[in-house]
Amino acid sequence: MIQTSKSTSNNPLLFLETFLNQEYFDSFENDFYNIPINPSFVSFRNQGYIEYLDSEYLNEEVSPRTCYFKNKVIEIIKLQANKSIRLIKDKADDIEISGNSASNYISKANLKISGLLTGVSSYNKLHLDIIPYLKDINKTLISLGNGKIEAKRSIQITNSKQGLFKPLISRKKLILIYELALELGILDENVVFEDDFITVFTHPSPKQVDSKIVFNKDNRKTFYFINNIKMFFDNLTPSAMDRSKSFFSKQGNLLAQNNIDKTNTELKKVDVSKYEDVLSAINAMAKKHNF
Repeated sequence: MIQTSKSTSNNPLLFLETFLNQEYFDSFENDFYNIPINPSFVSFRNQGYIEYLDSEYLNEEVSPRTCYFKNKVIEIIKLQANKSIRLIKDKADDIEISGNSASNYISKANLKISGLLTGVSSYNKLHLDIIPYLKDINKTLISLGNGKIEAKRSIQITNSKQGLFKPLISRKKLILIYELALELGILDENVVFEDDFITVFTHPSPKQVDSKIVFNKDNRKTFYFINNIKMFFDNLTPSAMDRSKSFFSKQGNLLAQNNIDKTNTELKKVDVSKYEDVLSAINAMAKKHNF
């Protein structure tokens, strides 16, 4: 059968979003009825089930196994809903322990589960059986959003200039840079959350917190972006980035000073006109918001 993406702590509803997409779900149903398990396979689509003989029977009468499509779907949904709940709780706890607010994480998950509930209700023929499991996820998010996480926030960013990178702009403008990085594809919002970005760029010792920044583009485009936002910081240098232990390449490798210096040397030797959109976007943002 066709495969789908696995849910992760940063994207805890990914499997369900993919599986319950109408096109994907229809393909899954077709595969269920049309792809033989073995030569004994018989499809009874109109009745909603398939039959087949197992390869072996232990102390049992040899008779066809019956598998209903509805039961198969609910088995998958139940397993994945429980996994999503576990991922959400664990990630929210991790964010809390690191001293950050989980509100942004919970808010994004809320939007996604709301979209799933609406979509499934409108087009999935098994919606009455599926929705209770989605509502369990929704209940978890409501519970986490009722102050349990928010109240325990321990880090207070009162003077961001005390941070390692010494930002020269307000938190509000740091968020604008984050949003621009998302628009340019420098960051992936499912990997680096707003709280992660703010924490790394304002914390006195970023290496002591769990928040990390994993770039979503190759190192050259990434550091072309970094080099052009340096003006908004007093200490966004390769050595400071190295000390922070907070920056990772698209491949997941920690970016040390030698990696950064090597990339900056390469940028001096290549035609950077292909990154013109990056510089234009930064300048437009700075002009529009009076950086």
